[in-house]
Amino acid sequence: MVKYFYICNALPEMVNNYFKGCVSGNKFSLNLAKSIDLAVEGKLNFISLSYVDERLLQEFCGGEIWQGKPLIVVNKKNNSAVKSLFTTCSQLKKYLKQYIKSRKTERIVLIIENSPFTSAVACAAMKKFSNVYCYSITIDTAFTETFCKRKGLLNQLKKKAFRIGQKQLKKFDGLITFTNEVQKELGTSMPCLEFAIGCNEEDLPLISELPVLRETDIKKVVYAGSLMKYNGIQELLDAFVSLGDDYQLHLYGYGEEETKVRLYSQKFKNIIFHGRFDPEDTINILSQYDLLINPRKIDRYIENYTFPSKLVDYILTGKSVLTSKFKTLPKAYNEFLYLIDEMTAEGIMTAVKRVFSDSLANRREKAINAIKYLSENQTYDKIAKNIVEFINSRC
Repeated sequence: MVKYFYICNALPEMVNNYFKGCVSGNKFSLNLAKSIDLAVEGKLNFISLSYVDERLLQEFCGGEIWQGKPLIVVNKKNNSAVKSLFTTCSQLKKYLKQYIKSRKTERIVLIIENSPFTSAVACAAMKKFSNVYCYSITIDTAFTETFCKRKGLLNQLKKKAFRIGQKQLKKFDGLITFTNEVQKELGTSMPCLEFAIGCNEEDLPLISELPVLRETDIKKVVYAGSLMKYNGIQELLDAFVSLGDDYQLHLYGYGEEETKVRLYSQKFKNIIFHGRFDPEDTINILSQYDLLINPRKIDRYIENYTFPSKLVDYILTGKSVLTSKFKTLPKAYNEFLYLIDEMTAEGIMTAVKRVFSDSLANRREKAINAIKYLSENQTYDKIAKNIVEFINSRC
């Protein structure tokens, strides 16, 4: 018998929303873990490394990560960031060790997200038991360009901790990544499974129910996501200043560029800032617009670790989608997404005009092909099945 553990920082949806946590990251973790649990017939335990008061968990979700699945919380104290690294790691090791010793006849599969010090060190330590197998879904990196440039003692300690976490992956049995280039970056030749962010099958629209695309006097474009520099917010704003009043830019989200976005929205009437929205309203809100844009800027620090989940939400609307180019974008996407050739204000402006100059028939065909591709290749159930097959073939 095999028992699986999914270990990450995610929290129940209602709790995450209460704390105004990252919506897309939490949503990914819950959707993938839930689908893996379905693929292994309920034999998955979910461990969150985040601290949250037990009373709050009981109040919002009855102590469950999703309906019928208990949430295991190992971080019992709200310690400082540095102290929490070591206390949570110790608590996770203690929990796993006790469980493994009590289940000597079971094979234990530990699945972690990325390589944080806490879970990477704890899980690597469990490799001393012959019945334990460790896998990392390595789809994010702490070492962004901004993080690498930060100085100070605290940041040096954080960098050291992240590096220790990465080194632990060499003791693991496999990686699950957006691209096998991660193997080279981490200096390992262990087995690697490539995948892309998915969607739930029930969220796929029927082709017959996709919206009818129409020509409009005012062309409405939307960006929904974190307002960070690496998401090309400055270039996006400048592009729409140049495009003028025939093109509206609507922005949803929050982040370090929020003040700038608010200033532009006050100065230019074709730039409208809406703030945050309820995740449950995502598709309804995005469907109001003619074009959905993802202008992410990719640098060498993150090029192997990025796949904007907003692209999938964008596609589900049945509208036209425009994105910057990035290394982990599946080649098939080139057939049904519009691409920004150069991530500058001028490049974005040119790409936006190109989309709206295309025929409505061609834009609809691209939207239909995008939905079909997700249905055939990128539902979380299909992704989870591939992951479980990959893991079980090595246990």
